[in-house]
Amino acid sequence: MVAVSSLRKPKLLLLFVVIILILSGGLILASKEYSFLSPKNKDLLVKQETEDLITKVGRHAQLPVNETPTIATVTDKEKLPPQPFYARAEKGDKILLFTKARKAYLYRPSRDKLIEVTPLLFESELKKEQSIQ
Repeated sequence: MVAVSSLRKPKLLLLFVVIILILSGGLILASKEYSFLSPKNKDLLVKQETEDLITKVGRHAQLPVNETPTIATVTDKEKLPPQPFYARAEKGDKILLFTKARKAYLYRPSRDKLIEVTPLLFESELKKEQSIQ
C-alpha cells in the first residue's frame, strides 16, 4: 500500500509542473502578441500593408507619386453608393483614393487585378457640373 501512494505523488507533481510550464508558456506568448499589437507596431503594420498594396496596384497602373492614398476595404457591396465605379466591386476589394491627384482605384487582391479607375470629383465640383448640364 505504501508503494502505491509513493508512486502517485511523483506523477501528480510531474503533472502539476507540466501544467505550470504550459500556462507560463501561454502567458509569455500572449504578452509577446500584445506587445506586437501596441499602437506603435499597429502603425508600422498599417504602413507596411499600405506600401505592399501600392506596390501591387502599381504593377497594373501608373499611380500618383508623393501621395499616400486613403485605403478602404469593401465589406458589403450593398452599402456602396450606386455609382458605376462600384458596379463590379466585391467583398474584399480595396479602394485607393488619391485626393491630391483626384483619382480612385478599385483593386481586387484575390485576383491581383485592377478592376476600375476613375477621376475623383468632389461634391462642390459635382454641383457645378450638374448646373452646367
